[in-house]
Amino acid sequence: KNPQFVHEHRFYVSMGASNTSGEKSPCEACEASEPVVRIGPTSKPRPPNREEIGRAAWRYVHCLAANFPDTPVIQEQVSSLGWIRAFLRLYPCHLCAQEFIEVCRDLPPRLGNRDEYVMWWCEAHNRVRSDLSQPLRRCELQELL
Repeated sequence: KNPQFVHEHRFYVSMGASNTSGEKSPCEACEASEPVVRIGPTSKPRPPNREEIGRAAWRYVHCLAANFPDTPVIQEQVSSLGWIRAFLRLYPCHLCAQEFIEVCRDLPPRLGNRDEYVMWWCEAHNRVRSDLSQPLRRCELQELL
């Protein structure tokens, strides 16, 4: 039988996440080398690995940015900044989140309008790609919207 891929969200946050025995769990998202797979009805699924989580997260934030208001009001800007903070606080790979917090310190989010926000996410993504020795992508607004 072919393995059945199961999408399960298992987040382990550094602020006291524990497994069922009450012990602190390591960052399983960072350590997983295989996707979430269930081979049989009694098999325990594994969480997605860091690369899978990263690809999904980047796809999501680029889509989020492309749908940001053209001219956001102050409350939308505040909410977006709060969302970024919460996203990083809850991100399942703690090392990845800490690295992106450093990116945000060096390259603060630009929330003045959709074009700025889209370009900021692209530039921040390129910063991460550079840190990972991956090829950079061109940040051309027409291609990002």
